[in-house]
Amino acid sequence: MVAVNGDGVWLGRLRLAAKLALAAGVVAVILLSVTPRPVPTSGVLLSDKAQHLAAYAALALAGGLGFAGAAARVVVGVFALGLALEGVQAFVPGRLAGLDDVVANTLGVALGIIVAMVVNRRVLRAVST
Repeated sequence: MVAVNGDGVWLGRLRLAAKLALAAGVVAVILLSVTPRPVPTSGVLLSDKAQHLAAYAALALAGGLGFAGAAARVVVGVFALGLALEGVQAFVPGRLAGLDDVVANTLGVALGIIVAMVVNRRVLRAVST
């Protein structure tokens, strides 16, 4: 629901933009997760874990901003997506499913939803004053 005043319209647009970003992010994460690639010959790359953390933080942030008041559902949904994709990767040539990726995804979800909750709180305070 969008209020008539300018702040409410702005807030409605923010929520819509966040929902669109979430949808685009989910598509991107799915495509990147199921695209075959060569298995790295060296040890676990830190950048790979940082990529997992950043991607899932972005998904949780977008979900938390787009669906304010539904943080628990966003967390469960984004976590479930990560878990499902890790399972699928076990069957994709050149991909490895790993608990370390699940941990990085989970940390990203936690970071993203915390930032979203802080932003939502500040935005609501600003709109209500």
